[in-house]
Amino acid sequence: MKVIIHVLAMNSFSGAENVAITLIRSLQGQGGYRFVYASPDGPIRQVVEENGIEFAPLRKLCLSELRRLFKAYQPDIIHAHDYTAGLLCAATAGRTPVISHLHNNPPWLKSVNPRTLAYGLSCLRHRKILGVSQAVFDDFIFGRLFRRKQLVVGNPMVPEHVRRRAQQEPAVQGFDVVFLGRFMPQKNPLLFLQVIESLRALRPETTAVMIGEGELRPDIETFIREHGLQSAVTLTGFLNNPHPILAASRVLCMTSSWEGFGLVAGEALALGKPVAATPVGGIPAIITGDEGCLCESKEEFVRFLLTMLTEPVAYAQRSAAALRRADEMSNLDAYTQLLAGLYG
Repeated sequence: MKVIIHVLAMNSFSGAENVAITLIRSLQGQGGYRFVYASPDGPIRQVVEENGIEFAPLRKLCLSELRRLFKAYQPDIIHAHDYTAGLLCAATAGRTPVISHLHNNPPWLKSVNPRTLAYGLSCLRHRKILGVSQAVFDDFIFGRLFRRKQLVVGNPMVPEHVRRRAQQEPAVQGFDVVFLGRFMPQKNPLLFLQVIESLRALRPETTAVMIGEGELRPDIETFIREHGLQSAVTLTGFLNNPHPILAASRVLCMTSSWEGFGLVAGEALALGKPVAATPVGGIPAIITGDEGCLCESKEEFVRFLLTMLTEPVAYAQRSAAALRRADEMSNLDAYTQLLAGLYG
């Protein structure tokens, strides 16, 4: 039985964590593998263990903790998610093969700097470098040096799984517009609040919910208070299962400054929710037609959201297109087999 350790840097649940858990669950059912999910301890432990996956807590993601982890488990393959984990695993793996899995394309990838130099050196050690979209590799300034190792894998899309999770809490409150993601610069939550403020100037009854946590929460709370949005915007904090609220609401709004793939967009489509999103990373490959709108400015967000909230026929058409698009993207079997082939 092959021992495969998935190493992640975050202790909460979001896109990369969702991908790792979905992949592990699918391959565990096929046998032949022992999977271990390793990350700093925190809320993610509950999610991992609820999915029947072995969890190895780290005090923090650092060289000494990874050396201890690999000595204890003697993995056959290390699957490292995103840049920090890939860099540190390459430095501590010894002869164990490392797969570097990139879920994101932050702006620093585009220039020569200490982070791109360090990650670039670690790529010499990686057996394979997986990207959730071609944009991840295109943005990496040293990406062309490692083309033979690169493979665009997308993300596992399982519409049926999203719909089942949405039914677990059928009596939740719904909202007009949903923000779902970490409160961090990448997701640009303050732009979301600006959109809601402008939208309420045209439709005062508009309600919004922000599902998540992160470093920008104090800024978000300050904006809400200073702009009088207390009755309009609800902050739920982190939720293990945000899908019931998403299913009960009307539209997903993604104001991201950058994205690797944009998995939450696909999850919203699976629930028949139109998506307004910035055209970054892999999002243009998800929103390809009438299921949503790619917005270049605050004004475009406001116009599309207003249409979705005031024109029932237009909303129904977009919702039906969303469901069709999600089913087109369903790919769990193919995704699982691709990764199983890389594990050997």
